[in-house]
Amino acid sequence: MKRLAFSDDMMRDLAAGVKSMTRRPEKRATPDAKGRMFWKFYTEDPNGLPAPSIRWDGNISVLRPRFKVGEFVAATCAYNAYFQKTIYRFREPDATRCWDTSRIMPAALAPFVLRITDVKAERLGQISDEDARREGAV
Repeated sequence: MKRLAFSDDMMRDLAAGVKSMTRRPEKRATPDAKGRMFWKFYTEDPNGLPAPSIRWDGNISVLRPRFKVGEFVAATCAYNAYFQKTIYRFREPDATRCWDTSRIMPAALAPFVLRITDVKAERLGQISDEDARREGAV
């Protein structure tokens, strides 16, 4: 199962039901000589189907998201597997414990499993007020 790392604050929002949306940067973007961001071009996805295309600045680019719609993803966080009992930092903040990072947390220990319901590409700063609320912003 793929993993998606969250900070302690975002995990608290997930647990409270405040956060229902997240945004992640597309890591396949590359800057041109002037520092403008352009997306790499792909003709089709691994299954041979046309990948969804997006048009920015007159350039048609193909988006290859990391997660697919309908896929289940483990929401990982900082944790401590102490004597066979997993303790999550977002639930029990304690400076005396040695916390392991969310990036190495096994998916089996994740406190939440999320289902991807939609994937779309947007520019930075294109977020709406409703999307910001669903992201956990107050």
